[in-house]
Amino acid sequence: MESGFSKEALEEAYKLAELQRLLSSMNEENFNSTVENIMKLPYIKTIDGVYFFVHELMDVFEIRSTNQRLHARLFGELNKNAAPDNALEHLKPIILKAAFRPYGKALLHRKEEALCFIRNCLMAKVLTINEIAEKICNILSDCIFETAENSLLYFFFGAELEAFDPPLFTLLSQKTNRHNNPLEEFIDTLDLLCADGWEKMHDFTDVGCTKDSPFYAIHRDDPSLWGPDLNINQKFPNLFFQPRFIYERTPNLIQLACFYGAINCVKELIKRGASLKNTEKYAVAGANPEVLQILKDKGLSLLRSIKIAARFRRYELFEQIYKQTPFGVADQEYEALSNDEALTIDGIFNKCARTNNVVSMLFVLKNGATPTKWNASGMIMIAADEGHVGVLKLLASIPGIEAPGISKGTTALFQAAENGHLGSLKVIMGMKGADCSFRKGSRTILHAAALNGHQDVVQYIIDNNCVDINSVDASKRTPLYFAIDGCYINVIRAFLNSPNCDTNHKDVDGLTALHSACKSAPSSIVRFLVLSGKFDINAKDKQGNTPFHYAASRETMAIAESLSQNSNQIDYNSKNKQGNTPLHLAAQTLSRAITFVVSCPGIDYNAVNKDGMTPLHLACKRNRPESVQSLVQQQGIELNKHDAQNKTALAIASKMGFIDVVKILVKTPGIDPNDGNPLYEAAVGQWPDVVIALTSCKGIDVEQKGPDGNTALEVVNSNEAKIAIREVMNRK
Repeated sequence: MESGFSKEALEEAYKLAELQRLLSSMNEENFNSTVENIMKLPYIKTIDGVYFFVHELMDVFEIRSTNQRLHARLFGELNKNAAPDNALEHLKPIILKAAFRPYGKALLHRKEEALCFIRNCLMAKVLTINEIAEKICNILSDCIFETAENSLLYFFFGAELEAFDPPLFTLLSQKTNRHNNPLEEFIDTLDLLCADGWEKMHDFTDVGCTKDSPFYAIHRDDPSLWGPDLNINQKFPNLFFQPRFIYERTPNLIQLACFYGAINCVKELIKRGASLKNTEKYAVAGANPEVLQILKDKGLSLLRSIKIAARFRRYELFEQIYKQTPFGVADQEYEALSNDEALTIDGIFNKCARTNNVVSMLFVLKNGATPTKWNASGMIMIAADEGHVGVLKLLASIPGIEAPGISKGTTALFQAAENGHLGSLKVIMGMKGADCSFRKGSRTILHAAALNGHQDVVQYIIDNNCVDINSVDASKRTPLYFAIDGCYINVIRAFLNSPNCDTNHKDVDGLTALHSACKSAPSSIVRFLVLSGKFDINAKDKQGNTPFHYAASRETMAIAESLSQNSNQIDYNSKNKQGNTPLHLAAQTLSRAITFVVSCPGIDYNAVNKDGMTPLHLACKRNRPESVQSLVQQQGIELNKHDAQNKTALAIASKMGFIDVVKILVKTPGIDPNDGNPLYEAAVGQWPDVVIALTSCKGIDVEQKGPDGNTALEVVNSNEAKIAIREVMNRK
């Protein structure tokens, strides 16, 4: 087999296969010796080795129902004995993914297993409560909560809930919706267990069922627990504690008994006439040779189980079945033997590759497999997508195997970058035909890595100049924009540390990365960018807006504060193409930033835009009483200034009927209640409450005429308003 192979890559594949064997065979009894053997492996001391270790453990966790507590303990051992300095900080996102990957984002299946795993990671001090708070909040936001005591999360974490800051229970309860919730039945079931505490839950997860379930007898391998009325053909949906999908989505009793090695139950079910269809697959998945022998004695062939053996890494069974497979017979004869599609040696090799089974791949290579560039493409694409470094290294060692081209709109290299698989990325880059210049849509591999927050991949691409750090997508946005959009501080740092990063690049709308941050990122990101000193603080976009314009428009004042407190170069009175200053924008939006912006040094409260409007005019026009209140308190503000339409702020608010704004203005010293004839404007608009408020002003001229020669009394319809006006006239 080794003739013509890349020796270095092949040696790496053998090392990775050795680790796969150790992880796949790990159990409670051999845990300590397994850890000792793993820690002896020299490459486990490197970052790449640690990455491979974690990814492999994730994979074992997904394909086999092994004990999550062992996985958590292994992470703890890795942290103490193997990982280089700070390696675990980079690995924590992967560890979280290890908990959630098998279940999907919604975690509608096997939710409790994931939480068991996380809890044990906490106990092993691999993760902290706060590091997983956001992740759990996102995934469990649809859980049902009535009280903390009977909630799912409280059940798993108990008093540790109080350690979250802010309290996780509070965050989750805000998103709770009991109506039409798919988890109600699951929660109700767990509520029955809550009274017995955490140990009861451990027993439940270990057994997988309650005592009144037919499934319980299988775990105890005691068929006497079944009654005479047992339905031997009943099927079990793929629920929380049963093995993951093996062959059928709803396995029956005998299939589950074969998986768990319940010999007595298997024999009893056979006596009762249970169908043996696909039972050998479950027995192989569970690695139960005694059950397999029973099935063989009943005339079942194991030929159809080789794919299951490959997927579940039952190495010895795989090799036994492989040696019995009649590859040389005609297709029709094989199908008659196996009741399955004809298998080829290369087809089995492909299956091993797709299931990340490096050990069996090496075995098949030694026994006749001859993978080619053509049939290796699919294997490489899957391995790149899943992060199967061992598979990629083995394929890369085979003569003639190259990086595949574009498949379904993407490449293996792009998939590795997009999913954050640094090890896969490195292997593929070393393969002939790897194309770093490929773009998915208009985005490069660096865009993809930055968008998903993969710091290690981003750093590697930058360090090796694989892609232009300032490459742009269709919107002319560089990868730095994507890192800022995702608020990935470490990825942003990687870009800013590069001397080649153009921090003042502008996208199709003229926005710099700092504009983008001020527009949507949290204050911590804005502060970090400003303190770097690498951005033009007064850069203008195509509309003439500076970063401070966007900061002043945000709902919170924290963004404006972050800009102002960390830079003394901001032009607070810069005008955009409409002539609006940041204060104009703060005044007209629902922004609390107004209270900060008005206090900025040198701010011009009376600046006018192209419509001759000051910030006060705009605040009145948009009905922003909070902004009006902040502005009228400022010394030097011109309360009665006219806009291009010769309207004062009070006249504008009166015309629009904004009573809250009018009430603030009429109480403000220095306001002229007659300038711009606000009373007439309110009367024409038929705003009786505004008319009444204006008539309370000292010095109001109720007989002032409008452009049509009429007074307010002559145009208003409301009797209450008429009475208020007449009272003023009578006082005169």
